[in-house]
Amino acid sequence: MAAKERKHHGRGEAGAKGDQDVVRKFRTVNRGLLALGLVMTAVALFIAPLTVRSLCILINRGGFVQDAFEIEFLHEGTRVSSRTLEGRIVSSGERFVTKRIDLIGGEQRRQLAAQGRIPGHRFPVWYLPRRGVWAGIDGVVDFRLLSPEEFETPLAFVLGFAAFNIAFALGGALLVRREIRRALKESRSKEQL
Repeated sequence: MAAKERKHHGRGEAGAKGDQDVVRKFRTVNRGLLALGLVMTAVALFIAPLTVRSLCILINRGGFVQDAFEIEFLHEGTRVSSRTLEGRIVSSGERFVTKRIDLIGGEQRRQLAAQGRIPGHRFPVWYLPRRGVWAGIDGVVDFRLLSPEEFETPLAFVLGFAAFNIAFALGGALLVRREIRRALKESRSKEQL
């Protein structure tokens, strides 16, 4: 019975030693660089939908056509998720439902609402006609309907923004990877001594 207890107790010590090894491994991590890497990666992930949207616009830039959008319904909610702009493209009749009420300026929305002229109001847009997979992606990143100002954004800015975000994400991920690898390498070298 005593041998059985000693055997069980020995396993408990090995388990505790394993826990201490894990703690020791992460003590060797440069916490500042690890935190920087995590923050960089988190920021890049937060901005990722804008990057994907920019890249979708860039890829399809030649397919956009200038037209007019006729509003059928506009709801200005307090949260982005409760905002709705519904209407149709005048030339094709294609219907759009979007959260992007910013397609019409805030001041213009207030004036139209005061005059009761929101339904039926038309304003210029650039839009990408419905095509295969891009219509599905639009449901996620909402890029097929653009204001003239958005469409005229210089390509250098769009490319620069996308490249910066991708570089930021890769830089953050590589910092995290480097610090964890360094900690594991140092802990292995200490175990060999």
